[in-house]
Amino acid sequence: MNGLVRILPPSSSRQQQIKTLNKLIDNSASDSEEISVKDTKELFKAILGVIKEGQDIELYADHVKTEYGTLEKSDIMRIGHIATAYQSSNSERIGLLIKSFEGREGFRWKEDLPRNQRKKITHAFNAIKNSMEGIFMFPVDVTQEIQPQEKSGSSGVFGFLLSGGPVMIPLAIVTLAALILIIERLFFFRKERSMHDHLMGDIISLCAEGRHDEAEDICRQHEGPIARTLAACISRREQGVSAMEDSVQESIMHEIPRLEHFLPAIGVLAAVAPLLGLLGTVTGMINTFHMIAIFGSGNPGLMAGGISEALITTATGLVIAIPVLLAHNFLSTKADGIICDIERHAATVFNALANQNDNVRKEVSVH
Repeated sequence: MNGLVRILPPSSSRQQQIKTLNKLIDNSASDSEEISVKDTKELFKAILGVIKEGQDIELYADHVKTEYGTLEKSDIMRIGHIATAYQSSNSERIGLLIKSFEGREGFRWKEDLPRNQRKKITHAFNAIKNSMEGIFMFPVDVTQEIQPQEKSGSSGVFGFLLSGGPVMIPLAIVTLAALILIIERLFFFRKERSMHDHLMGDIISLCAEGRHDEAEDICRQHEGPIARTLAACISRREQGVSAMEDSVQESIMHEIPRLEHFLPAIGVLAAVAPLLGLLGTVTGMINTFHMIAIFGSGNPGLMAGGISEALITTATGLVIAIPVLLAHNFLSTKADGIICDIERHAATVFNALANQNDNVRKEVSVH
């Protein structure tokens, strides 16, 4: 019992408990063969005091040694036997009680705490001092086991995303942006559909019969890059072969940017997603090693939980990047196919009009 009390974190009654136990040990080592009723009551009282300390939160004043070796009066907050913190009287110095370095006994105060931890410790002190009811957040996993188990047991997609840390926010933005651009391109390509083969046959037949106005009207009645290119070619038939060829090239140069719009951005988002996932893994591992530096490596569950959290971002980045990359490849193939159809159908109409112009010139030269 005496050894257990000595390895527990400090409390307001710790010295008195040690003093009582030392007295009982001295009495038991005397010549008396029987332990007195008074000593038995004192022993049970000390045991109950230690048990009670593990069930309550205590705030008391004591002196804490500063980095300069001087003692400074401070408020000490003890949460059971699992977490203890102090705050100096002027609230400038805040420390968290942790185990001493490996190979040493006892505890030590850690003062180089992250800003969010210092803020939560200050809030915990204020909550106790003001007798606030309810639960306040303390900036440590007091059992070093609850946090990994709760996160691993989180069900659903939302719980999975929450366990990934702050990097999940830019990953969510990347996902939303990629989804919007992909949907926009799908609707665009559905609207800018290719002309059916029977319409192309009708246009070529009308051009061969010299009914150019009707062929041009059919082109202008149908939306799409192919129809617009053919209409531009037919409209300049009377200006000669060079004019028609220039109109086709000009029309294609106007259509390509419209067809490839947002495709580079989708490709960039597909490449950024796994990089953000890797960034989340690196920052998660940094936090894991920071926790190891504070609490040591004696709890494999804490380490495994932190590593699994770090890897969640990598998995999320890959889950985002793979479908976005496939969508980018599909949309790029769709755009390339439409461009090929434009060139193929424009070449067919161009050749028909060019042959007809040649026949007209031959007839004029004969007469």
